[in-house]
Amino acid sequence: MNHTSRSVFLLVFCLHAGVALVWSETGRLLVLVEDLQNKAVQGVEIGIEGAGGSGVSGADGKVILQLSKDTNENDWVSLHILHSPRGKDLEIVSPYDKHALVPSFKNKAENFVRVVVIQRGDLAVLQNGTVLRAFAEQINKKNGSKSPDKQAPNDSPMPFDQTSAKANLEAVAKQHGLQPEEVDKAIRAWGAKTTDPYDAGLAALYERNYAKATVDLQTSLKQAEEKLAWDQKAVADRAFFLGLSLYIQGRYKESVVAYQKALQIRPNDSSLLNGVGGSLLAAGDYSTAEEMFQRAVNIDERAVPRNDLQLASSYDGLGRVFRFRGKLAGAEYNFRQALRINERILGFNHPEVAANLSNLAEVFLASDQPEKAKPLLDEALAIDKAALGLDSIEEAIDLQDLGTVAIEMGDSEVAVDLLYESLRIKELRLGKDHPVVAATQSNLGVALNEQGKYAEAEPLLRSSLATKEKTVSPKSPSIAITLVALAKSLMGTGKYDEAEQLLKRARSLDEKAFGPGNPEVATDIRELAQLHMLKKDYTEAEKLFQQALAIDAKTSEPEHPKFAMAKDLDGLAWALHLSGNNADAEKKWKEALAIAERLFGPDGVQTKQIEKHLEDLHQLSSQQAPPTTKK
Repeated sequence: MNHTSRSVFLLVFCLHAGVALVWSETGRLLVLVEDLQNKAVQGVEIGIEGAGGSGVSGADGKVILQLSKDTNENDWVSLHILHSPRGKDLEIVSPYDKHALVPSFKNKAENFVRVVVIQRGDLAVLQNGTVLRAFAEQINKKNGSKSPDKQAPNDSPMPFDQTSAKANLEAVAKQHGLQPEEVDKAIRAWGAKTTDPYDAGLAALYERNYAKATVDLQTSLKQAEEKLAWDQKAVADRAFFLGLSLYIQGRYKESVVAYQKALQIRPNDSSLLNGVGGSLLAAGDYSTAEEMFQRAVNIDERAVPRNDLQLASSYDGLGRVFRFRGKLAGAEYNFRQALRINERILGFNHPEVAANLSNLAEVFLASDQPEKAKPLLDEALAIDKAALGLDSIEEAIDLQDLGTVAIEMGDSEVAVDLLYESLRIKELRLGKDHPVVAATQSNLGVALNEQGKYAEAEPLLRSSLATKEKTVSPKSPSIAITLVALAKSLMGTGKYDEAEQLLKRARSLDEKAFGPGNPEVATDIRELAQLHMLKKDYTEAEKLFQQALAIDAKTSEPEHPKFAMAKDLDGLAWALHLSGNNADAEKKWKEALAIAERLFGPDGVQTKQIEKHLEDLHQLSSQQAPPTTKK
């Protein structure tokens, strides 16, 4: 999702009682322009974005707009003011997002669209509930439309933080010619006294009281479904903001359900498709998430006029799905497309550009090129600190990603420091039970395992697992990643039986999510092999290492072999050596060394590690336990 998205969701206001409007001609839209007192506003030129027509409202406030030839009943159109009457500077306040549903072309009194306008800079509008509702909707939509978390597949989309919320408040206030402090004070006062559950939910969402927002929005959605079934826009709005509130709380499965209610009404809204896709992604349903993001990209690429910032958001979402599913070429293409658009429109020092850089870095990490990922992440961190200040969620994510790079480059001490700082910021911003915090706990556990600090890693990983099991789908492969890390901690403290059960569970999850030939499954098999090495069952370990190697070799590019193959070969060499087959062990270590040298050079940490194994081949006792290969 993109915080500058203009393709947003709808708000409906009740039709003005007593207005008799009749229109029945196919291909035209009747619009009634009114002020907050339900009085007709003359001389407003209203247009339809894209291929639609425009017209000027008459003394009765009515204007007839020509629809494009492919616009039908129940399609959505976006309205905007082209010119205000002389001496006026008007803004549309209803619908709050300027989107309207094309009514039936049948000759009925209710078949028109009502547009409410206000004068920019008029302080009196801050006393009006209709205006404050619209302002709350606009700000909440912007707050909830940040790019999903710039993290690995085990992680979850991030909520917005206070810095971003302040910027969005300022943007909405400026749009209407008001001061942000005035708007903030008015929304809070309105929220404190309103008794309408939808308005109360919007106000609570604005104030980041998500528990209250969720309860109020659930009530308002139920009421809309029961009493306003004819009013699809009201149902869609309530479902959308409920989905957003649940999403920010990390209740992703429930968020999907709410978003899908809105999607049933607005099936071709790319912004909503991105919202559904983000929740599905966080819940671990990658295949359906890919479908949602691909639909969004297709819609945005064909849109007239094209909203490039919305298109960038859709490219970004599709790129993340591809990355999570191991489709790295597709991921890189979509991330670069999003980066190109955002740099052109937003500038090189915008936080959204930092998010694009970070996501692109993840592709290099996934393809065993941490040296290419690090400068991108350093740049992202610098942008976020300059734009958002210290201790932002974005900074925490950048630190986590740099910690992951440090792990991959063999510097676990730096990784632990970075990840502890990331965890501190996330707990400060989100509390200890949020799935985004669980993601950092999991990565920190991995880094501590690399240092051999298994007892310190275990409680972090158990906490991470407990949070994920409460907040994501039980089939999510994100759970598998934490299961593997926890199993390694248990292996380090001799708890082999529990470790084996966790690894088997992880393998089952990954096979169901990705298929039996996926590299994630190879990782699970490799760890099972390591477990059998510790149990001195070298025959079974050799068999498992061979299985992992077959998968990694099949999914590796000939010109760029995966380091996972070197890990498999290194483990296989140990199994052969400890079984007394030193000749074959030497061959496997030489193959592993060749891959490491190609990827990291002769002086790389990983290269030196495998080189040492080869040098010590004839000096080690067959009874000696093998060093743990870095994961």
